[in-house]
Amino acid sequence: MRFLYANIAFLSIILCACFAATAQEGDSTRADIPRRFKAYRKTELLTGFNFQTSDFKGAKETRKYGEIGIARSLHFNGPHGTSSLGVYLSEEIYLGDKNIYGTKLGMYTHYLFDIGLAAVYYTDFEKGNLKLRPELGVGMGAVRIVGGFNIPTFGNKAFAELSRSMGQLTIQIMWPVARKEIDRKTNAFKELFKF
Repeated sequence: MRFLYANIAFLSIILCACFAATAQEGDSTRADIPRRFKAYRKTELLTGFNFQTSDFKGAKETRKYGEIGIARSLHFNGPHGTSSLGVYLSEEIYLGDKNIYGTKLGMYTHYLFDIGLAAVYYTDFEKGNLKLRPELGVGMGAVRIVGGFNIPTFGNKAFAELSRSMGQLTIQIMWPVARKEIDRKTNAFKELFKF
C-alpha cells in the first residue's frame, strides 16, 4: 500500500510541475520581452529508440523497441535557450521471437531538464498490458533522452513477458512537419491543442 501511495504522490508532483511550467505570467511582465524571443507551435514526426530491461523467467534481457509517431509541441525561445512543452502519440515496436507493440500517449516539458509522463498499452494481439511511465532526463528543443520506470496496472500477470519489465531508457528525436509562430501571451494549453 505504501508503494501505491508513493507512486500517486510522485505522479502528482510530475503533473504539478508540468502545469506550473505552462502557467501564465501577468501582461505587465511580458510587455518588455524583446522581439527576438519568439514562440512556435510545431507538428512533428517523432522517431525514437527504447531500451527496456526485463526479468522474464529468471533470465535478464534488454528489449530494443523502435518508435514512430506524431507530436505537437510549443517552443519558447529565451535569452538562455529554448523551453518546450509537448504531447505525442506513438507506437513502440519490438520485432523479435514474439512481436510486441506498444501504443503510447505521453506529455513532456523540458528546458535541459526533462520531465514527462506516458501511458503505454503493450500487446502481442493475444494479451495486453497497460503501463504508466513517469520519465526524467535531459531534453533540448526536439531531442529527449529520458529514463522511465514502468508502473504496472491491469493485465500485468497475463502478459508474462512484460510482467517484470521495469526500467526503460528512451531516446526521441522530433522532426518538424509544420511550424507556426505564435503570440507568447496566449494560453499554452489552448495553443497546444489548436488545429
